[in-house]
Formats: sequence, C-alpha cells, structure tokens
Amino acid sequence: MPLPTGKVNPYELAKLIFPHLELDDDRVVVGPDVGLDAAVIELPEKMLVLSSDPITGNLRDPGWLSVHVNANDVATIGAEPEWFLVNFFLPEGVEEERVEELAKQVSRACEELGVSVVGGHTEVTPGLGRILISGAMIGEAPKDRWVSAAGAKPGDKIILTKGVGIEGTFILAVDREKELKKALGEDLVNRAMEFREKLSVVKDALTAIKTGGVNAMHDPTEG
Repeated sequence: MPLPTGKVNPYELAKLIFPHLELDDDRVVVGPDVGLDAAVIELPEKMLVLSSDPITGNLRDPGWLSVHVNANDVATIGAEPEWFLVNFFLPEGVEEERVEELAKQVSRACEELGVSVVGGHTEVTPGLGRILISGAMIGEAPKDRWVSAAGAKPGDKIILTKGVGIEGTFILAVDREKELKKALGEDLVNRAMEFREKLSVVKDALTAIKTGGVNAMHDPTEG
C-alpha cells in the first residue's frame, strides 16, 4: 500500500521501521521511538546527544533552518549543541550562487549558536524538483542533568515559552506566500513570517535545564 505524502505516522513506523532497528549497545540510553527527536549515548564522563532532521520545504533560508531545527532537538534534551553535519541534495541545473548561499546560511546559523560544522555531503541528484537538506546535530550534556521527552509525568505543569504553531505557521507563510497573501492579506502573512525569529528554543531549553525541576521538554517543530 502506498504511503501518503508527509511524515510517516506512528503506526506505520511501528510496523515498518522499528522492528528492524536492533539495539545491542548498553551505552544507548535513549534510542529511536515515537515522539523522541534525539538519541542519548552514555560516555564515561558525559552524555552524547545526537539528532537528525531534514528540510524539505521550498523555503528562502533552508540552510539556516536546518541548523536550528536540529539544534532545538539537542537542546531540549539539555545538551549544548556543538557540532553539525549537513547534506545538500541539489536538483539538476542548480546555480553555483544558490549552493554558495546555502553554505552561507548554515554558517550564519552556526555562528549564532556557537556551533562548528564538522562534515557533510553535497551532490546534484537526478530527479529532484527542489533542494533537500539533511542535517545532524551533536551535543553534550552532564550525566546528571538531562531529560527526555518521554519523561513527562502526571501532574506536571506545562510551560510554553513562545506560542503554539510557530514553525508550522512560518513554513506555510513562506512556502505559500503568494496564495496566502491573496487570500488573507499581506499584513497577516508578513506577521507569520516574523515567527522565524522565534523558532530557536536553544536558549529557552538550556535555561530550563539549568534552573531545574524539568521532567521533559519538546520544541515547536511542525506545530
């Protein structure tokens, strides 16, 4: 049966993907599961936190966004984002200037967060209709100061630092700017585009974990 467009739902993941992901390493404290956006591996002195996320929308700043969505996943574990790897999959006929601009976007975002780019891959891929980016962020957390999204408990209070629907609203506004401005007006769409400045939760998450009393955190990705 063909899968529908979009993120694969939890039921399909449980049926098609997870049964084939064998874990045979006691150092893996948090592995792949529904709702968990980062892995946690126990090292002798620290916890290593790793996350991977793609950017598939036709956005203006996909390189910048790829850094921040991956950094968010690492930070909401309680780890400082430190190292980034990025893969660019480019459509045939892409201009050199566009590729260089992607690299500049990644560099700018990494500079904002104090992150180093340590690797990646770039290729022109036959059959693509637009640029695709896959990023991976790595960070470290103290062994006694990190949380998982699965750590929420009954009775916990929910604190929202910015707003609901931030990233999804921003992506829709940029991806479908012309249609939405025609239907909803320029002012509303321009305000939605300004949500870009609220997408990073790195500062929020690291402040929360250092303050203490946190059982679980999650970022605004796709919501």
